Amino acid sequence: MAFPRLGHIAVTTGTPQIGVGAALLGTVLARAMGIATETAGIDWGELLVQVVLAAIAVALVAGVGGRRSVTHR
Repeated sequence: MAFPRLGHIAVTTGTPQIGVGAALLGTVLARAMGIATETAGIDWGELLVQVVLAAIAVALVAGVGGRRSVTHR
């Protein structure tokens, strides 16, 4: 594996796959909302929807799977 760990979130947790899946879902959502997704340049509206969905999905997964109780003495 080229990148065994990205920060504190391991690649093996599926975080990158969740981010990519959410970004693809963002394209579907952007089209359903009527945001232009096939322009000559960068589709900023579509990109915004993709990034927001991916960030939310990764944050949810990292929050659920990333919390571990540590006792400090």
